[in-house]
Amino acid sequence: PRTPAGAADTAAVGGLDIAGKGTMTSAGQSEKFVDGNDADRVFDIGPATTSTAPTVTLSGLTVQNGLSPDGEDGGGIMSNGTVTLDHVTVSDNLVDGASTVNFGGGIDAWGGSLELDSSTVNGNTVQNYEGGGAAGGGIATQVHVDLTLDASTIDGNTSYGDCTTSYGGGIAANGPL
Repeated sequence: PRTPAGAADTAAVGGLDIAGKGTMTSAGQSEKFVDGNDADRVFDIGPATTSTAPTVTLSGLTVQNGLSPDGEDGGGIMSNGTVTLDHVTVSDNLVDGASTVNFGGGIDAWGGSLELDSSTVNGNTVQNYEGGGAAGGGIATQVHVDLTLDASTIDGNTSYGDCTTSYGGGIAANGPL
């Protein structure tokens, strides 16, 4: 679930919130790291509704060590807009908490579209040891999200939960692929 504006999910307490159109570019995945330091989600892209969803491109960087505890989704990136990852690595992010089902260790897309071009999603985990499920260790997409993968790798991601609604170590797609 998303938190209201001004609540725990604001840039003042860790994650980088992107609510408008923009592009973030770096020299290359091995040179620029955006690190959550195991303290918060790295990027929260978009508002809580899709009526003003932004268009965002992240290019040539690594998104790592994000953490979304207590039933929040999207350890590295929470997306609710039109998001393109171009030569981006999303790695070593974690969703860990008590919820009916936790989503998206690396990326959780709630609305719009998600496109990965020459990108890698690896080593991410979504887990739930409080009696619930877990979906999409690497990527989880919700209903009405278009997911496009072009020359990209999804590898070494995991999904652990306490019930039968745990699935999609790499990708849990609830929309078109």
